[in-house]
Amino acid sequence: MKTKQLLALLGIGAVGFGLVGCSSNEEPEAEETTEVVEEEVDEAETTEEEPAESEGTDTGAAPAGDVTAPGTELAFGEGAIVPLEYAGETGLVEITPIEVVPGDPADLDSLDLGAQGEGITPYYITVEVTGVDESSANLTHASVNGDLDALLEGGDDADLISIIGKWEPCESESAPGDFGPGVTFTTCVPGFSTSDTPVAGIQFSPFKGEYNVLDGSPVVWTK
Repeated sequence: MKTKQLLALLGIGAVGFGLVGCSSNEEPEAEETTEVVEEEVDEAETTEEEPAESEGTDTGAAPAGDVTAPGTELAFGEGAIVPLEYAGETGLVEITPIEVVPGDPADLDSLDLGAQGEGITPYYITVEVTGVDESSANLTHASVNGDLDALLEGGDDADLISIIGKWEPCESESAPGDFGPGVTFTTCVPGFSTSDTPVAGIQFSPFKGEYNVLDGSPVVWTK
């Protein structure tokens, strides 16, 4: 919105210059009058352009129109630009789920689930995360896994297993120390199914904010 307002003001300034440039006169008295008009126009331009410059100041955040709206539905391979919170800071990232592949139930043996692990099939979702602008530098060492939930085919939540630390079949990665605009890292988000319904989607649904599942609308991807 601010960008459109700035362009509108600059357009008015350009028209002002055009009007002055078209002024012509042949008599000395008319020239004096024209000079006064030019000075007045210049002062008016200065008055209009100064607030326009203030409105256009770069705050380091992407325009609101670039952020993906809550409730957006996308396909795997399509990116969504969303705000991510970490350690009291907020930055913009582009999240792009790449693929989801089924794992081997034997992969769960290392989690020591015992009888609770019977009949569970793990699925592994590969996700790319890219910094969008300067605000992304606030997210060094941040993980997006806590804000992403696997979905079963049809849209139901996949079963949840809390994994503490690294799990070799599907390792959660954090933003690198040089994370910022254009820097990408890849992480794996696990999903689990206790039925014949496969994991076939993922959603961005942080605990709070306009994308949460309680009173907001997550961004959803399906393959």
